[in-house]
Amino acid sequence: MKLPLRIANIPSLILFLLGALGIIATLYSLVVGLRLIPPEHLKIAAGSKESAYYQIAKQYQTILSEDGIQLEIIETAGSVDNSQLMDDPSSGVDIALIQGGIATSNLSLNALAAVFPEPLLAFARVDSKLEGNPFSWSNKRVALGAEGSGTRAVVNELAKLTNAPVLATRTGEAKSRMGGSKASEALLRGELDLAFFVAPLTAPYLQPLLNDASIQLLPINHGRALASQLPEAHYVNLYSGALRYHPPYPEESVPLVTLVAKLVARDNLHPALVNRLVHAMKRVHGKRVTLVMPAPFPNTSLLDMPSDVYAAKLLREGFNSLEKTLPYWIVAQINRFALLLLPIIFLLLPLFKILPALLAWRMQSRVYRYYDRLHEIDMKLSRIQPSPLDNEEKMKLKRELDEIEANLRSESLPLKYRESAYTAEQHVQLVRNRL
Repeated sequence: MKLPLRIANIPSLILFLLGALGIIATLYSLVVGLRLIPPEHLKIAAGSKESAYYQIAKQYQTILSEDGIQLEIIETAGSVDNSQLMDDPSSGVDIALIQGGIATSNLSLNALAAVFPEPLLAFARVDSKLEGNPFSWSNKRVALGAEGSGTRAVVNELAKLTNAPVLATRTGEAKSRMGGSKASEALLRGELDLAFFVAPLTAPYLQPLLNDASIQLLPINHGRALASQLPEAHYVNLYSGALRYHPPYPEESVPLVTLVAKLVARDNLHPALVNRLVHAMKRVHGKRVTLVMPAPFPNTSLLDMPSDVYAAKLLREGFNSLEKTLPYWIVAQINRFALLLLPIIFLLLPLFKILPALLAWRMQSRVYRYYDRLHEIDMKLSRIQPSPLDNEEKMKLKRELDEIEANLRSESLPLKYRESAYTAEQHVQLVRNRL
């Protein structure tokens, strides 16, 4: 009995559905395995809420939200804390702003870029009549930076270099452990004589100090020598009138020991997120800075650690024009695979040159393999003059020659190499004539 059409097509329909499910599963595994779609959540270790790092992280957060990426800002004490969080793979932190000279021990970290200069600033009260020599600051009230901050780390290095007692950590004095806005406010109230900061000159808590006539920016003596001994430090002049033209501030050029902040990421950060972060860095840090540095920001030339390959390529060559028409994460994957394929292509170029020769050898060898037996038969016929072959031996050799000729004719060869097969058939005929 003939089955109804719908029932008869059920096995085909099942096979079709199974095949479609298999294709979908394969595509899904490729998307997940190759991480084609970027995550939508990212964590950054910044600083305290009043710090410049935190404010910069807020700007990143706003820019990334335009592409639907949620940036969670982790409040910390500063660069030392940020470095420790990045060193710990279980911290959940993906990126961090870290001051130059703060070491990281995790080898799976890369810097996306150097993002802005951070001078070591010593602000003093004018009525304290301080000089630039740390040994003249005895019995003065000095804020050395909060524990876990980059400022405290640099001051500790200065203490080692200068052996100045006033720079040494004093556990009994809470004011010496002040940093950021707390140190700024205490200095303005007259509770401190001197306070250290490592921060961009645009940091919010520095503005009251720059605008108060009772506070002066104090250059540290022998700054060039100190900069040459501090890790990843530069010696830079803050020119007169750089921060304010009228009345000019500073009134005279002030030499500063300057560090460079960097944005650090884990080496498995999704390339699409790297792409968006480079976009954000260029928007936030692409403006000219008041300190004249060896390279514009963001850059990879002032880094003190390995740079992310993809980020360096974007900063060097710019963004792909396809981003105007395609989603950014698709373009990022195109660039990612281009980075992987280019070295492979360069390695394969020599192979491409010898491929024609290898192909010719392979085609010719399919013909030449018959010559071993053909030569044996020919030599055998050359040696039989004293004792001629009988009919059975002749028939056996004839069958072998016929088989060789048939095999030559059945060889599937491109036309370019077919000529050698015809030549071999002529040689078979010569040996057959001799037989």
